[in-house]
Amino acid sequence: MEQDKLPQRIHLALELLAPLAGDRLLELGCGPGIAAIGCAQRTEVASYLGIDRSPTAIARARKAVSTSGLPDARRSRLAFRQAAVAAFNPGAMKFDRIFAINLNLFWLDAGRELAAIKGCLTRRGRLLLFFEPPVAAKCRRIVSGCEAQLAAGGFAMMDIHELRGGVAPFVAIAAAPTGAS
Repeated sequence: MEQDKLPQRIHLALELLAPLAGDRLLELGCGPGIAAIGCAQRTEVASYLGIDRSPTAIARARKAVSTSGLPDARRSRLAFRQAAVAAFNPGAMKFDRIFAINLNLFWLDAGRELAAIKGCLTRRGRLLLFFEPPVAAKCRRIVSGCEAQLAAGGFAMMDIHELRGGVAPFVAIAAAPTGAS
């Protein structure tokens, strides 16, 4: 999928995520792999792992990458795994950035999920959460909910962006484990 044809939420998320060459990325709730392809089109990330609890989503993501037209070198750095966020076991893997797009559990009830991912961030790693709520009035509720969930999960909010005026409102939240530099 071409950059200019990405859905607004994916385009804005990738702009703010701004993946750099050499980044190790983990996407939570990767769906059909649109953000994975967008990341690989932008830069040569060291690795990207997308997880989703749906086997159908993982199969669609793998198929989308295989037919994306990405060069082999970039395609080979994209991987997908079926897993619920709370059950995700990264083993020894560490990520520079962990991100999620429209994964509502982070403003509702994310205790188990935050515990599962906290240890797989690098020392300077960041968790980035992106939301495209149906109405602007919901932005404040999302930010407040995320703030409470992140604090309870041992994360400090680093930055908040609320964008309005596009097709739909958009919220981006960056967080780091408490005590991270």
